[in-house]
Amino acid sequence: MTIARRDFLKGTAAFAGVSALPALPASAALGSASAVPLQLAKVYVDRTTAHLIGGFDDTHRVFPEEGAVELLLWPGDLEKLAATGLRYDITVTDVAAWEAGLGGTRTVEAIQPGESPTGDYRTLAEFEADMRQLAADHPQRCRLITLPEQSREGRDVLGLEICTDPDRRDGRPVYYVDGIHHAREWPAAEFPLMLAFDLLESYGTDDRVTAIVDHVRTIIVPIMNPDGFHFARRDVVWAATGTTVPVGTNAPTGSQYWRKNRRADSEGVVLGDWNSDAYGVDPNRNHAFAWGGSGSSASTSSDTHRGDAPQSEPEVRNVAHVLKSNFVPAMITNHTSGELVLYAYSWTTDDLQDQALCEGIGRAMASLNGYTPQKSIDLYIHTGVCVDYGYGTHSSIAYTFEHCRSFHPSYAANIPDYYARNRDAYLLLAIEGCMAPEDRPAYDRPAELDEFGLGTGDLHHAIISGRVVDGEGNGVQASLRLSKAMETPLWFEGDGNNPTGQATYPEVIDVVIDTAADGTFAWHVNVSSRPHVRAADATEAYTLSVIHGGTETTVGDVTVDRGQRLVLDDITV
Repeated sequence: MTIARRDFLKGTAAFAGVSALPALPASAALGSASAVPLQLAKVYVDRTTAHLIGGFDDTHRVFPEEGAVELLLWPGDLEKLAATGLRYDITVTDVAAWEAGLGGTRTVEAIQPGESPTGDYRTLAEFEADMRQLAADHPQRCRLITLPEQSREGRDVLGLEICTDPDRRDGRPVYYVDGIHHAREWPAAEFPLMLAFDLLESYGTDDRVTAIVDHVRTIIVPIMNPDGFHFARRDVVWAATGTTVPVGTNAPTGSQYWRKNRRADSEGVVLGDWNSDAYGVDPNRNHAFAWGGSGSSASTSSDTHRGDAPQSEPEVRNVAHVLKSNFVPAMITNHTSGELVLYAYSWTTDDLQDQALCEGIGRAMASLNGYTPQKSIDLYIHTGVCVDYGYGTHSSIAYTFEHCRSFHPSYAANIPDYYARNRDAYLLLAIEGCMAPEDRPAYDRPAELDEFGLGTGDLHHAIISGRVVDGEGNGVQASLRLSKAMETPLWFEGDGNNPTGQATYPEVIDVVIDTAADGTFAWHVNVSSRPHVRAADATEAYTLSVIHGGTETTVGDVTVDRGQRLVLDDITV
């Protein structure tokens, strides 16, 4: 059973005489910038003990040679960590002071696409302004989108669709890139936006970018958790005193290290002044696939609180919406820190149904950005995460990029360099993961692709093509729908941690495109059978229907596998 922070502290001297918060030393008076500092600890675990740190706040840094992971310790965590019996070392005694000192010298000479003109991390308002400006400046290749659900605090979640003729619903493959599942990971928003600038500003001068924009629809959502990011990035007013605490100061709120979204309790109150002593859901423990298991917590005071149901959070449902209303052969979700390229799964060491494909492209990208490629579980076991949902539910070639060596180091000395390191990796996944071989530009392919048997002529998703005709055989423009009702498996190891008691979560894939004027179409789609279905030697089909003249007619079931090109008979309307 997960021990809530309040329950734990009630049994310690730190809670004596206090009803809600541990006592602070005299030097850490309420509202003072000299409050109890956050710490970093190196904790030594293996797969038999990793569950003991499931309720702690992780940084994503691992030390495989030492069998250790890094935790961010909030007030009260040190006692809780000691109670686990695990061996640990305190490596940083004041995280804010340490991170503020992570300067260095910029090494890239050229200004990077979309580099912040202020030389500092953007605020939420600045991100939104830049996205609106990009869409206004490049209307032929960029469209501003608003995802269907507002955040918990009522904010719109904005994104960009980048491709030629973005308003047309066609059958091009979708490349999805997002950031800021975790509020404090500010570089995770900068890199997707910089990629958007790059795709738009380099079009016509860079062969790889031009091919991507011509043949792939790239959907970029820099900030999927706007409430958490706004709280972490802005100057905050600590409610207990009304004292304004600037960003970069290790105030009692620890606001710049807030991880979760800003979900309130049933009375609309976000409890507590510390990150882990508050409501809020970890968006990267709330995705449906394998939701509810180890490496996530049922406690609302935990930094890895998974929510009370899969996709309970509107921010997470927005991600699911993108993946269920588009076919997304490849995707990257951006995080900090640790310099890692992670791929599924996060809960099992078993090989994937597409092991060579996912590992091969992952290692190829890592050869370009210098990160360490590994299965997500090799970081530690965790469930309900985006990369597992992308691969396990949608068969997308899905990756988590863990950037930098801290949550948000100095912008000027780190972010331009890191984007330069990652640019080729971002472009590679769009090319290899989304494009048909005949559409790919010539480029210097990493050797890892050949080493894992990924040849230049391989298609890694599927393409369905055909034509819609009238009764006389003449091509006519129409719309096509592919849909599939499915049950997404929740945590299926039966350890009692799934509070819903459900084995699955119902979802529907529903994707609509328009044919060309002559009725022809070439539709890039994800494989119809999910990995765990293929592992059981079973198949799943999409239902194809045609929409013409205000009438929708079912055509039949369609089953496609990875690498397949299926040519349909003429569809008559």
